[in-house]
Amino acid sequence: MVAITEFVFSPVSETEREAVIDLFNYYIEHSYAAYPEDRVPHGFFDLFLESCRKYPSIAARLPDGNFAGVRPAPRP
Repeated sequence: MVAITEFVFSPVSETEREAVIDLFNYYIEHSYAAYPEDRVPHGFFDLFLESCRKYPSIAARLPDGNFAGVRPAPRP
């Protein structure tokens, strides 16, 4: 196993649309961490992005540019 110690952080934006919803759909299908019971379309990202605008949020990417995840930003 290779440990990854570096991530690139940026505000959640339109560029993460597919990656965020694909990750969200993974949790819909494989856990109870997401509230919907059925997969959501990529258009659901608009609702997701609007709700993120009210709070600090970040997208994490690996050094190679691949999407690693999204979460609320840590508070100082």
